Amino acid sequence: MKSEAVVLSLVFIFICFLAFLLVGSARNKEKTYLKEKNGIYLSTVAICAAIYGLFLAIYIGENESVYIAFSSSLATLAGFYLVYQTFVSQRKEYEHNRIESRFFELLKIHQSNVQEMRHVRPDKVNRRYVSSRRVFIAISGQLRKAEQELRKIKKLEEILYDYEYKEIAYLIVFFGVSKNIKEGSLKTCLDRNPKFNILSDIVISHFDKIIVKYDTRELEPSDLIKYFGGHQSRLGHYYRHLYQVVTYIDHQESLTFSDKYQYIRMIRAQLSTHEQIVLFYNSLSILGLEWEVKYRIFESQIQKPVEINKCLITKYDLIRNIPSDYFKSSNPDRFYPDVNYEGIELTKDKKLWIKNNYK
Repeated sequence: MKSEAVVLSLVFIFICFLAFLLVGSARNKEKTYLKEKNGIYLSTVAICAAIYGLFLAIYIGENESVYIAFSSSLATLAGFYLVYQTFVSQRKEYEHNRIESRFFELLKIHQSNVQEMRHVRPDKVNRRYVSSRRVFIAISGQLRKAEQELRKIKKLEEILYDYEYKEIAYLIVFFGVSKNIKEGSLKTCLDRNPKFNILSDIVISHFDKIIVKYDTRELEPSDLIKYFGGHQSRLGHYYRHLYQVVTYIDHQESLTFSDKYQYIRMIRAQLSTHEQIVLFYNSLSILGLEWEVKYRIFESQIQKPVEINKCLITKYDLIRNIPSDYFKSSNPDRFYPDVNYEGIELTKDKKLWIKNNYK
């Protein structure tokens, strides 16, 4: 009987060895959770371990062998360990499913937000509207024109940094030029910045004169419409929700950075090139500081540590697909040099830096 127990012990130890190899392999591939089939396998091994431990305990009652006692203890401990691993894997599986389910719900809402967008073109006599992603084509065109108009104002040349031109351009396009512009949201927002406060009247006066130019002369002067009518009702809700989706994944501590990046990569795949261009402007403005600028300072003498894990634009390459020649004045890589732009391969040093710093 003793020799049989020895053989059984060796067989069980071999089975445990194979089980541990399986667990290690699954962890390396999945990183964050074990697949359901692996959990079932571990449960089966744990049950076998418990039965084997019971068998040895009964055998010990008849043969007081130190070897058998040790083998019985090993089998029991292995059984408990495998049961624990099963519990952990199932819990991680549940957590993963919960995160993924919520993520796709948020992604569906984002897609719905884009589909519901409508914008009446102010420069079309028949007041034709564009919808869905084409709205962002119109908005990005207005952003470019707003920045060009700002650079025509000579008094701003020696005062504003490059990124501040883009910030003011976004605020003009976002709030628009209304009849009560001198008391409206645009002036209120500009006045929050002490630097812009002294410029607001100059800027507002310039843009108040920009009206829509039609190809026809049949319109009466009273029908003239401001070119920058504003997009607050469209962009406000859109970016609040987009930020919620990105931060929801970013705050999941059970996910590795690689897992988070893959999820947010799905979000980025939903963003057209013009959506990323508008996001770029938004992120440089006071309305989008949380994306990254709040944790970095452009072209400033103020020194402070950069909170790299809160810099979402760079961390997840959210403006990766903006064409390098889109901007005539300055390209996005001047403001976000560490974004992995499309067509640029990561070096080994950069990959190592990402691995060691992002979480």
